[in-house]
Amino acid sequence: MLPDRTTIIVYHAIGYCPTDRDAHNLFVTTDSFSRQMKMLAKKRTVVTLNDALKKGSSRGKPRVAITFDDAYRSVLSVAAPILREYGFPATVFAPTGWLGKRNEWDAPTGCDVAIMSREELRKAEAIGLTVESHGHLHIDYAAASAPEAKEDLLQSARILEEVIGREPRYFAYPFGHHSPLSAKEAAASGLEAAFTIDRPHEGAHAYGRVQITPLDGSLIFRAKTSGFYSSIRFSKPFQLGYSLVKGPVRWLLSRRRLAASGRADEHARDRGREF
Repeated sequence: MLPDRTTIIVYHAIGYCPTDRDAHNLFVTTDSFSRQMKMLAKKRTVVTLNDALKKGSSRGKPRVAITFDDAYRSVLSVAAPILREYGFPATVFAPTGWLGKRNEWDAPTGCDVAIMSREELRKAEAIGLTVESHGHLHIDYAAASAPEAKEDLLQSARILEEVIGREPRYFAYPFGHHSPLSAKEAAASGLEAAFTIDRPHEGAHAYGRVQITPLDGSLIFRAKTSGFYSSIRFSKPFQLGYSLVKGPVRWLLSRRRLAASGRADEHARDRGREF
């Protein structure tokens, strides 16, 4: 389990993608990301991923570690300057078989899902981001056999050593889920820790992270970074209650995002007319 009041959050892409094209809620807008980092600077203590796994003081502000899955180029071009403004560390999990390409494991959206190249990963490390493993081919580790998981991990480690000069210490499961078999392979490969998404903590090779999505307003973001979110969310009473209201809650959130997306589209059109 993570130390008290410590949360590891995970983003994917930073930038704008229309709601009807972002089926997996991967895109957090630049404005939202900037506001969230401003809130962290005031109300939280941002730490490295390595420090998040160590026991800290239960006093003071809740601790947050920032991570990004898939190594989208927007992390380097958009998120990194904002992180640098606040002096925040962050970790980028890169799928080494897709470097310099685009996300093709999801259905095409027309939005910017370009993935960093080898050179861009080196640049990310040079400006203070830490690059770690997201596997090689972005396979589903929950369904992978032991040989498939082992080979994918070995390939990723080999390529990262070529690119950034060291083997990875940490690994994030593609799609955010795993199996006991894949966790065992991650441990056997020598990785110090591995990370899921929106799952309860299940050991050193299945640390839970909290995903930040375009559906998260300021109150939800505060809750997700409070240090209590996961323990409450995965408690039995909450799970029972949420199962009863999940449908209406998701409908309300989707309506809210559609409204926000419409305002963003109108703003983009207005900016276009200005030029």
